[in-house]
Amino acid sequence: MLLAELLEGLKFNRYERAAILYLARVNQANAQSICKGSRIPQGRVYSVLDELRTQGIVTLFPTSPKQYKIDNLKEALSNYIWRKQADLSCQEEQIRSVQLDLKKDEKTINPASIALYKGRAEHLAAVAALNRRAKKQILQVAPRFVGNSETRFTDLQALHRGVQLKIIIYKVTVENKTRLKECLALGAQIRSLNDARIFSLTIQDDQELLLGVQDTKLKEERMILYTRNPALLKNLKSTFYALWKQAKPVLLK
Repeated sequence: MLLAELLEGLKFNRYERAAILYLARVNQANAQSICKGSRIPQGRVYSVLDELRTQGIVTLFPTSPKQYKIDNLKEALSNYIWRKQADLSCQEEQIRSVQLDLKKDEKTINPASIALYKGRAEHLAAVAALNRRAKKQILQVAPRFVGNSETRFTDLQALHRGVQLKIIIYKVTVENKTRLKECLALGAQIRSLNDARIFSLTIQDDQELLLGVQDTKLKEERMILYTRNPALLKNLKSTFYALWKQAKPVLLK
């Protein structure tokens, strides 16, 4: 299949297709060169390139003038398709769990002030719920940072809304590298802390938190405490930033 046909099938608009086709032929280029080489109107080129950056297709180099590049087109398009699939999967889950009884008291929909979740599935569902409710900031300690399609989607969704996302991981691995790249491309700040003892933690808008309370050394079942306790939130936020200072920034090309 020709690349132009593939891009049309993936629903890129004509200017996005033109930019991708041009950048696929060159190492990197500035906006003026892209305008000339792809015949994208000058008034549209920056918005087109910004959209392709958001979709994880194009990488920006903040030189003067700015340069744009597609590092690995096949990988970028594969990740683009994966995000679309994750989006549809998440929407399917939302359809299954949608609240149809509109007469129910709203108090039954709001989470309790404290809860305990067991196992990986419940933990990831709780993380995704916090991601969806976030308006300003998410602080997360995620040693493995693998997650599932729902947490990956809600991470990206939060970043698109302008939520500040700070994440501490144990290390970059084959399993989490793609997800790290996606989050970094949308402005997430990620650091690694080479300490296998770090625990899982998610703090949303200084209002809600999830804390892993099992002993990972003993390989116990995952137990996650959810709470809105202000004292715990304050102290664990301080703990997060203490770990943040020790951790090193993750830089991926």
